[in-house]
Amino acid sequence: MNTETIYIYGEYITLGQLIKKIGLVEKGGDEKSFLQSHSIFFGGVEEKRRGKKLHIGESITIDSITYTICSSKN
Repeated sequence: MNTETIYIYGEYITLGQLIKKIGLVEKGGDEKSFLQSHSIFFGGVEEKRRGKKLHIGESITIDSITYTICSSKN
């Protein structure tokens, strides 16, 4: 399984913001359809809420790629 590290500045990033940040969708309006048509798991449970908050240290798997949220390098 592939893993990637995502750096953020605040305490958390929402799932919708994450999929835009990593380039899986271009516009915010595309988030909902992306979430419905892709395999997304958080803590072993399927996740479809674009407002789901992902905090530093947490990981989420999208289409067999695991993204780990880390504090931004300053």
